[in-house]
Amino acid sequence: MSTTATPVQTVGLVMEPLDVLFFRDGRPFEQASYATSRPMPLPQTVAGAVWTALMQQHGCDFQRLANNVRSGATLQGALANQGLEFLTEVSIQGPWLAVQHQERLHLLFAPPAHWRCCNSRLVALRPVSSQLLGWKSTYSAEQELRPLWFYGQEELEKLPFSWVPWNLMAKMLQCSQIALEEVAQCFEECGLLRSGKEVKDWSDLAQRLPSFILPDRRTGIGLNSQTGTVQQGMIYSAEFLSLLWRPQQDLQCALYVEVSLPQEKWPKEIKTLHLGGEMRHVRVVPKWFSAWESLRVEVQPKHKPYLVLTTPALCSSGWLPQALEGVVEAAAVSGYEAVSGWDLVRGGPKPSRFALPAGSVFFLKQQLQSLPKALSDDSLDQQQGWGCYLQGVWNDD
Repeated sequence: MSTTATPVQTVGLVMEPLDVLFFRDGRPFEQASYATSRPMPLPQTVAGAVWTALMQQHGCDFQRLANNVRSGATLQGALANQGLEFLTEVSIQGPWLAVQHQERLHLLFAPPAHWRCCNSRLVALRPVSSQLLGWKSTYSAEQELRPLWFYGQEELEKLPFSWVPWNLMAKMLQCSQIALEEVAQCFEECGLLRSGKEVKDWSDLAQRLPSFILPDRRTGIGLNSQTGTVQQGMIYSAEFLSLLWRPQQDLQCALYVEVSLPQEKWPKEIKTLHLGGEMRHVRVVPKWFSAWESLRVEVQPKHKPYLVLTTPALCSSGWLPQALEGVVEAAAVSGYEAVSGWDLVRGGPKPSRFALPAGSVFFLKQQLQSLPKALSDDSLDQQQGWGCYLQGVWNDD
């Protein structure tokens, strides 16, 4: 039976580390080097691991595939030469950090960049309704961007945590302020706090929250592949990642992705994936995150929408996705991430690009009739999981 006749199905996958993990950036790694892992894998890293495993499972000849691509064939054409063109339909959403607690799966997201804390509440900045004296936008479109502002007297500080559980994110997408008690309760519901009622202030909350990703520094040596002996002078250090694991509390940190497949289920033969560098592996467990509906926000007539990235996005303009050109009133983009990598098929480095970080926010003038599945400009980047986003609402009063 032909696999191409099967409708595309989406499955959720939890990736549980079997050891420490390591996700390299594009910097050279030589003798006497010290390498630090990225805190999260890039979407292309996870997509590559998934695609590679599916190709292996369907008997792909990787050397033949590489030769065809290097000779000028497209990837789709090279796969078609082996009867595997249906694999080009596979797409990825994610990755996201996840916590498993008492058999429930909880996703964690980067905080939206326009939120701050003050006194005993979280507050959201919003675009100002009038021109500020001395404000000049760097945006060169027909209409200037509006600055973000907080209408209050309190002193604002950055959020004391780097990850937001899905139930807190659901509140942030719909509200303009959230009390400290509600924030602590959200972390408690996900098993990340023992008692939210005992939290006194933001500093206390930060101290009580666990570290989801811990550094694990190790030293290694280079070996001669032919003799099996140590290569003189080849010594290096690397900082790996150790994800939170507390078996006594039934608490485990993992990665979560959703994969669209031209088949009904994830192949049961694929139980592990080679993910990232240093030959590290993860166990693959098919499991669906069931709370997406709680993260979907209806835009009422009195509201305007904003979009917050949950994975980094790649845009040709540098900071503004093409799909949002002409409809953005304000934005909160906290820097950029340099990304590169190694193209195993073509046998060379990938070009260096700059990605918008997860948590970047775009305030829109109005609800759009249609939005792309992801906010990256290139269709292949979208297929790899770059530019996933959630929609929130804001008031223009």
